[in-house]
Amino acid sequence: MARSNKLGGRKSSLEKPSEKLLETIVEDVIQTATMPFNDWLALSPSWLVPLAIPVSPGRQYRVTQTGVVAAHELTQQTWRAREDFRQTITREEFNKLSFRAIGETVLNSPVHLPKDVENAKTTLVDDAFYVALAADYVDNLERLAAQARPDVDRHIPCDLFHSDQWVPAFSVGPVEFRPRADWIDRFVTDSVERAHIERVETGAQGIEDLRRQAFARGSVHDLYNAWSVLSSLRGFAWVGTIRMTGHELSQSHLKASVFVGLAIDAIGLRFQVEDARRFTRAGRQHLFAEDRLATSISGAFLRGSSVQMPGLGSKPGALIGRRSARLISSRDGRTRYIGSGRHDVRRPILWRS
Repeated sequence: MARSNKLGGRKSSLEKPSEKLLETIVEDVIQTATMPFNDWLALSPSWLVPLAIPVSPGRQYRVTQTGVVAAHELTQQTWRAREDFRQTITREEFNKLSFRAIGETVLNSPVHLPKDVENAKTTLVDDAFYVALAADYVDNLERLAAQARPDVDRHIPCDLFHSDQWVPAFSVGPVEFRPRADWIDRFVTDSVERAHIERVETGAQGIEDLRRQAFARGSVHDLYNAWSVLSSLRGFAWVGTIRMTGHELSQSHLKASVFVGLAIDAIGLRFQVEDARRFTRAGRQHLFAEDRLATSISGAFLRGSSVQMPGLGSKPGALIGRRSARLISSRDGRTRYIGSGRHDVRRPILWRS
């Protein structure tokens, strides 16, 4: 895909315009599409994290370090410019969302190409094409960010009062503190799951027995859900709950932990120093190592985990010093050729991932 030279009037800036970065990414995607798979894979410092930009689960665009650097640069510039993203999404999760938005932008970019093309290999695209891609990237990122920021109730187990003190539920600002039994009655809405939990709570069944049933082959999901809730509550007698709106799940947990910790501190100020230290320490020790417990607004318990996802590629500078072609020997004794990453190829106007 050739590009007409219409950038002369652009003002200089320390940051590259987003349309220019997307131009670099698109050109790199087109070039890399013709590269033999093994040559492309050899460019990655680790085969577990290939140089690629994801489009959807199981689908990605192969790029070289050039495309990855441009994608990281676009992601960094967007992150710096958007305080709303910085407040509501962790940086690691934002990187994934941004790369996915870039991938979807490339996927749908042919809709902005000229409708009537006589010769695809010589057709020019001007600034308007990449300006349209920049707008698509923003729209895709907004949509993906909205999907990643659900409203949830965050639950932080803690220790406040002994059960024989019969302290009722109370609130400190936006944080609601409920005794364990009160919390179970309020948030475990499934009657079958609650029945399993109540059997353990009343001593009719041991938690280890429930765990064995939950992980037995052919076990029903209700047993696992009940065990999961109890394993998150552990031995804590109270639960602090706060509703987090418009936050990505990891960020909502981090903020909820801070809010609940501050509320516990506020409670502690009303008691004798030694008593305050006792239960504040007991509550706060759990804030940064608990099984994360959250429910959606509809009452469903949310489960999840954090994993390293392929498709983000190497960060800028990862391949410095690898510009010249060379031979290396792998652990299995085989010799591999690693090219310079420069490929003189013909660039078609359309491509497929």
